[in-house]
Amino acid sequence: GRFEDVLKIPLDGLDPNQEAGVLVSRAEADLALRRPAAAGQDAAEAQRLAPKSLEAAVTVARVARASGDTAGAEKAVTAALAINPHPPEALLMRADALAAKHDFAGALVACNDAVVAAPESPVPRIRRAELLLEQGEDAKAKADVEAILENFPHYPMALFLQAELAVRAKDYKTADATLE
Repeated sequence: GRFEDVLKIPLDGLDPNQEAGVLVSRAEADLALRRPAAAGQDAAEAQRLAPKSLEAAVTVARVARASGDTAGAEKAVTAALAINPHPPEALLMRADALAAKHDFAGALVACNDAVVAAPESPVPRIRRAELLLEQGEDAKAKADVEAILENFPHYPMALFLQAELAVRAKDYKTADATLE
């Protein structure tokens, strides 16, 4: 919550990679403070200083997405994936962009790649389960939800999806119990 303090970090005497790292942090702080224009400038400068920085490319994508610039976000995600084809956050951004274009098969591929890249993280499985539910593939979604709850028994979004699956199965008692 000390976003203003992050914005005051001096850039004097830093090498380009260090400066890019600070600018990425500033862009994140600017986003948190709802200053998308400043976030965009910081992220773009970070990427200019460190064009091979995955962190900078992902931040550019995050800023573009937050600003409603779908094309810019997709371009930045493509740049991030060219630097490293396995960052879960960029893969999930790609999945979201593909789903928005109704390319659910491509979105599922991106989610699958994110699950492989971060098997211990519940976030890629949650997104994949959501996509599977949208496609009516409840059994596959249930497998993801169960895998999450096995390791994170109180994970809110997994519990919500578990309740949604119960409602779809017309098991309202289980849905109510899960939501409680």
